[in-house]
Amino acid sequence: MKMSQKSFKKKKNSSSSRSRLSPAASRMEVSSQTGELSITEKHSRSSTLLSDTRCTTLDWKFHRVDTHLGYARIILALVAFYVIQTDYVMASACYLLSAFLDEFDGHAARLFNQETKFGAMLDQLTDRAATACLVVTLSSFYPDYAFWLQMSLALDIVSHWMHLHVSLIGGVSHKSIGLEGNPIMRLYYTSRPFLSVMCIGNELFFTMLYLLHFTEGPTVEMVDIGLTRLVMYISAPIMIVKTAISLIHLVDASTRLAAIDAEEISKAK
Repeated sequence: MKMSQKSFKKKKNSSSSRSRLSPAASRMEVSSQTGELSITEKHSRSSTLLSDTRCTTLDWKFHRVDTHLGYARIILALVAFYVIQTDYVMASACYLLSAFLDEFDGHAARLFNQETKFGAMLDQLTDRAATACLVVTLSSFYPDYAFWLQMSLALDIVSHWMHLHVSLIGGVSHKSIGLEGNPIMRLYYTSRPFLSVMCIGNELFFTMLYLLHFTEGPTVEMVDIGLTRLVMYISAPIMIVKTAISLIHLVDASTRLAAIDAEEISKAK
């Protein structure tokens, strides 16, 4: 009899303590007894996981070497175009610094083993957007040459977009497309010095053309010409070669895309 009373009291105490638990704790207790998660707990865990994934993704994007340099390039370009009509010294300095950083972001990413698709896309978009903004300004400065400046811009954007699109369809880097059959493309993408000369020379030409609207620069006595105009003349052939490479980009990528279409059509028959 005594034993049954003790047992009854123990059960009563257990029931009363269980009744004092919060609803969430009660659900957890039921879950632990059944070995399954309640709907509320599952939702809570999935929300926490999603939040952690978003935080990790944002942290990853904002703490990579290539993205750091990419954001620096964007800030410099924004400053350059903000003062492009009023302060040619600051505008040209910021623009050229942004362009020169393009030579280091990819190298730094490879050095620290932090190459990313996000960084590569950011680099491509910054290049195209910066060139477009500068060409818009140059077209207003030199209206007689606006058509040729616009065609140069259109070729630059279309050729790079087509080349990148074909590389994405093929599942390979845009820098490996066309290397096996095109010696110019092979040289452009495998020789770092050649690629650097082409890119820097092209940027120098357009920057000097911009500066020439404001100043000839100090006179170079040896050739009796302003430094700005001299650098523009020296970089002009490089710009022409770079434009020709963009045309080769476009033709090569278009041919490859047509071959992909033909292959898909033949498979569908």
